[in-house]
Amino acid sequence: MNGFDSTIFSQTPCIGTDQLGSCSVVLIVSPQAAILGHVAPRPDGNDTDDPYAGDNHVRSFMDRLITYYRQYQNFMGSPNSWVICAIFGPGIALPDQQKIMEEKLRDAGLSVDTSQTYRVPYNTDHLDRGSVFVDARSGTIQVYVENRIIRSIAATSPSLGSAPADSRWDGQYYVSTQNPAYVWINGAWAIRP
Repeated sequence: MNGFDSTIFSQTPCIGTDQLGSCSVVLIVSPQAAILGHVAPRPDGNDTDDPYAGDNHVRSFMDRLITYYRQYQNFMGSPNSWVICAIFGPGIALPDQQKIMEEKLRDAGLSVDTSQTYRVPYNTDHLDRGSVFVDARSGTIQVYVENRIIRSIAATSPSLGSAPADSRWDGQYYVSTQNPAYVWINGAWAIRP
């Protein structure tokens, strides 16, 4: 909770989170990789007297997540993104926080789908407990919210383009022979993910 992680599907084909309670999920998925953020509505150890603590926490979280995304943006190609929020009663539990997450993703140049939600579970025997899962094991990337597939994306290997002469294939990437920390992705040199 209150963290994010990523996966490159050719290395680890799944990523997910559960027991969301009333937390939100920010998900950025491309045919090659995914970044998943599990965002609590308030920071750990927060001052309950501060009415802006939750919104400020979400802004800070999103700034960190977007900085991380930008480091790997070239590798991800054209990703899809979602903000998945809890439904409590008749509507979104924290609409102001949903708006903050959506705006931060749009400011980063991503299109955002906010239509996917989950109901806040009222009891502990709820099978899913609020869950988001991305599964690329079958060659098709399937994005789940609870038990529902919300999107299927054809998995692809990173676009290699015309690899430069000063590179070698290592079974996964064209690697620079001059600096092995760099690989050829989407027609450009990038730090190895």
